[in-house]
Amino acid sequence: MVKQPLQAFAFALSFLTRIPVPGEIDYNEELPLRSTVFFPLVGLILGILLVVLDRLFRFLLPLPVAAILLLISYVYLTGALHLDGLLDTMDGFFSGKSGQEMEEIMRDSVNGSFASITAVLYLLLKFTFFWQLEPGLRLPGLLFFPVLSRFFMNVVMYRSPIAEGSSLGKIFGSDYPRVYLLLAAVVPVLLAGIISLAALLPRYVLLAQFLAGLLTLYLISKVIIRRLKGLTGDVYGMINEVTEAVILLILLIYQG
Repeated sequence: MVKQPLQAFAFALSFLTRIPVPGEIDYNEELPLRSTVFFPLVGLILGILLVVLDRLFRFLLPLPVAAILLLISYVYLTGALHLDGLLDTMDGFFSGKSGQEMEEIMRDSVNGSFASITAVLYLLLKFTFFWQLEPGLRLPGLLFFPVLSRFFMNVVMYRSPIAEGSSLGKIFGSDYPRVYLLLAAVVPVLLAGIISLAALLPRYVLLAQFLAGLLTLYLISKVIIRRLKGLTGDVYGMINEVTEAVILLILLIYQG
C-alpha cells in the first residue's frame, strides 16, 4: 500500500525535475496518471530549494547577480521542461496554422523565431521578478508560486480535452478523476493556510493569485482548444510557465 504512492511520487519527481530519484521506478500504465497527484508536492520541493538557494546567493552576491543565478538554477532543476512547452506552443500558435499542422510545428525540435523571441522576453521577465521581490516577500513568494502553478496543471487536466494527436493522452489518459484533483489540492491549500496564519501574506493576495492564475489557464485553454480541439503536453508546460509569471506579478503588484 505504501509502495504505490512512493512510486507515483518518484515518477512525478523524475518527470518534472532533474532531482535524482534513488532506486528504480516500477513503471506501469497507471503510474503517470497517479503521479499527477504529487505535482504540487514536487512544486513545494522546488520552492524550498529556491528559498535555500536564494538565501545563499543573496548572502554571497549582489541582488541582480543572485537573481540571475536563481533563475538559472530553477531552469536547470526543472530541466526547462515547461519552458520548452511554452516555446513550442508559441511557434505553433503564431504559425497561423491550426489542427494537425500546428501540432507538427509544436513537435518540431528546432525552435523558430517566435520561440526565440519568447525565450528572451520571458526569461527577462522572470529575472526581473526574482530581482524585484522585497526581502519580506521572498520566502512566501518563492515557496508558493511553483506549488500553485503545478496545481493548475491538475486543474486543466481535469477540465480540458486532450488533442487527438498528442502523446499526452497515451501517457496520462483522457479521463482525469476528480479525486485526483482533490488530492492534488491538499498541498496548495495547506501551504496557503500556513502562509496566511503566519502572516507572511494576506489571504486576499493568495486568493488573487489563485483567481488570476485560474483565469489565465481558462483563457489559454479556450484559445488553444479552438485551434487544436484539445490540449497537448506543450500547452500544459505553457500554462505552468505563464501562470508562474502571473502569480509572481500579483505579488509585485501587492508590494507596490
